[in-house]
Amino acid sequence: MRIMSARYIEGIKNERKKNNALSKRRLVPFVFTCTVALVALTYDGTTYSNTATVTIIITSVNDPPNKPEKPSGPASGKIGVLYTYTAKTFDVDGNQIWYWFDWGDSTNSGWIGPYAPNATASAKHKWVAKANDHIKIKAKDLNGSESNWSDPLSITMALIQSVEEIPDTNLDSRTVFLQGAASTIRFRQSIGLNR
Repeated sequence: MRIMSARYIEGIKNERKKNNALSKRRLVPFVFTCTVALVALTYDGTTYSNTATVTIIITSVNDPPNKPEKPSGPASGKIGVLYTYTAKTFDVDGNQIWYWFDWGDSTNSGWIGPYAPNATASAKHKWVAKANDHIKIKAKDLNGSESNWSDPLSITMALIQSVEEIPDTNLDSRTVFLQGAASTIRFRQSIGLNR
């Protein structure tokens, strides 16, 4: 048993050297302990029996989850608003998956999950400063094997909302309000804003 196990592990090491795609594979030991009862009957009818506790260690290869899809969610918005982003991937071993959202502003979601393979995960984030960032996601399975990073989603978070987003409430007086994080700025018809 030991010789077979050693050859198997050595074979995996050799595969890793030949193929970089396998470099994220992880050997995962499974340990089983059981009691075995042995009964022997000889030709002359004598019966012998004994029990023994046996520990069996089986080492299997665990592949990381696939690279997650590019995150989906709003590509633009304004600071101070909570936005939801989603992602999904698949684990070839059928393991549950956790996701890590990197928001591009030096913050992250931490590991969230578990999710079933190919189930959509979601996380929310609010930007506190003007941003032109990239959101990216990685996944890991229950054995700790991590995927590569997803392709990034470019996002822009503005300090103020655009004129097109302002509801048409009091434009008869030709006054337009632009809302910013710190103050409200008032523009009048005299500076050339027409309906």
